[in-house]
This record gives sequence, structure tokens and C-alpha cells, in this order.
Amino acid sequence: MKQHNQFNAITSVEDHTGQVKTQTDEIKKVFVDYYQDTPITDEKIKAVVMNFKPDKAPGPDGFPARFYQSFWSIVQPELINTSISEGRLTLSNTALKAKSTCCHTFFADDLLITCKASVSNARTLKHIFKIFGDAAGLHINYQKSSVIFSKFARRKRSILNMLQCKDDVFPFKYLGLPLSSTGFRKFHCNALIDKISKKLSHWSTKLLCTAGKAKLIKSVITLTCLYWCSVFQLPIAVINQIQKMCRDFVWGSRENMNKLHLLSWNMICRPKDEGGLGIRKLKDLQVTSQCVLAWDFLLSKDRLWISWFHHKYTTSSNFWNVIPKISHSILWKNMINVRETLLNAIHFSIGDG
Repeated sequence: MKQHNQFNAITSVEDHTGQVKTQTDEIKKVFVDYYQDTPITDEKIKAVVMNFKPDKAPGPDGFPARFYQSFWSIVQPELINTSISEGRLTLSNTALKAKSTCCHTFFADDLLITCKASVSNARTLKHIFKIFGDAAGLHINYQKSSVIFSKFARRKRSILNMLQCKDDVFPFKYLGLPLSSTGFRKFHCNALIDKISKKLSHWSTKLLCTAGKAKLIKSVITLTCLYWCSVFQLPIAVINQIQKMCRDFVWGSRENMNKLHLLSWNMICRPKDEGGLGIRKLKDLQVTSQCVLAWDFLLSKDRLWISWFHHKYTTSSNFWNVIPKISHSILWKNMINVRETLLNAIHFSIGDG
């Protein structure tokens, strides 16, 4: 990697006056000045796209250059408009937005698509998958894919035959988390408890000191729980069960052998400068995660879930005075519950103008 970076590094450049620049800041300025004075035309954008190596690693949108080169006649208008308006050329799926009745969430190779359950939509999706596969070389594995119908869906068998996928039901796992059409319950956390139990059982308590055990809990168990807390509010019973497993791990207790716990868990969870081991309590971790979501909701506007929450819950009021209803989502109500905690942590600073 180091040799690759050195090979591709630009060590010097000549500006418009013929002077050679070798400093990093000077080299950057030469390029910026050159392209600011150079008009962006359709022909130049096309030349750049066609000059890309087709099968190089794709960008953040997941599309390789071959996709844009193969379908240039389709993506050209939006891509050029985006490039000219932003003053840069970005191969991004934001340039491929079109009116559609489908909605999707795409992360790495995990794709979640929601649409009306109809044979025509299934046929269109399969056609899109084929076009994408032919252009990008990334094909859908239908054996690992599944379709989840609502209870009102019709012609399920025809849709399954069209997509050649298996029929699945709620709750199902997406990005390691269970998604359910009903409320979040204790049994949804069985996968989390099993995962933590396996990790703790594989770590030898005899070969680790107390500080080492605390480090493993903070770096592995706490981060695993943090991922779940960022989406769900863990039931109290689940929190207590996980904390008990961590307590037993710290003091070396097992199913058939209990050991004396020399300090309370509250003392263990204190900061190191107060005599504890610095382990975070799961209850505090959960409140922190909900405060982070609420803070992102207040400051960010360009995220999909934030735009949807604004449209659904704050069209006639704002975050600070909206009254939650029973029909509101659990995530939204969790954010509302930490309003007072968040407000107490906000400090206003008056500047000099």
C-alpha cells in the first residue's frame, strides 16, 4: 500500500507561468486554479467517464465505471446536471433518482426493497436486477433472498415463482438486527443474549486479570449492545440478564460454580478515577444512544429516516412540544422521552456578533 501511494503521488507540478511547485499546498492551488478557470462541458464529463477503467473498485454508491459507460445515454442528463451544479464530477446514485413506487435501503451487499405486492412489480424488479447484473457484474443470489408479504397480500405464489425466492415472515434479520411488524419484545433479543453468552464462554477467566476482563467487556460487549441500543430500547429484563453475565465473567462465576462478588456492580461501573473499572451501565448507554438520535434529528435534514420523521410527526409542531401518541413508532417515542435529558445537556453561548 505504501509503495502504491508513493507511485501515484504527485511530487511536483508546473503552473501556468512555467514555475515548478513542489509543496503540497502549492500543488493543490495549481490544480484548483486551473479547473476553476476551465469551463465544464458535456464532452469533457463524458470523456472523463469513458476514460475510467471499467472494472475498477466502485465508489460509495456501489456502481463500477462500467455501469455508467454502458448506460451513459440514460444517466447522462442527471449526472451532468449534478456535476455542473456542484462544480464536480461524482458518480453517485443521487444522480440516478427517478419516480418509482419502490423504496429501498442499501448497505454494502444487503438490499431491502419495499413495494406493492403485485406480479407486475415483481416482473419489473427482476428486469432491473438483470440489467444491473449485466452492467455491474453483481448478480442477485435468489437462493439467499426472501420475500415477506403483508397479511393482505394476494397472488403470493405467482410472485414467489416470478422472483424464485423463498417466503419469509416477521421477524427477520437485517444488518444483524431483528425487524418486526409488531412491537419490540424480549424474545427479539435472544440473538443478542446468545451472541454475548458465546463470547463470554470462549474467553478464559483463569488467564485474564480483572483489568483484561473489563477491557473485553468495554471493547466487545458494550459495543455490541450499543449497536442494538442505537435502534431499539432493550427491555429491563434483557439489560439485567446481560449485566449479570458480565458480573459473573468479571468475578469468574460459572453455572456450576458461584464466586463471591467483592464489589457491587455500581462500583464497578464507576470511572477509573473514582475507583471503578470504567464499564458503562447499559441503562446509561441506552439513554445516550437515544440522545444521539434526537440530536441528529435536530441538526441533520438530509437523512432518509429524519426526513420521514419530520414529515410524519412534526408537520404541525416541533420536536420540543410534540405530544407522542400510542400509534407513534417506538423509536420516535424513545427520542421524545429523552427530551428533558437532552435539554439539560444543551448550553447556549452568546457571541459578540
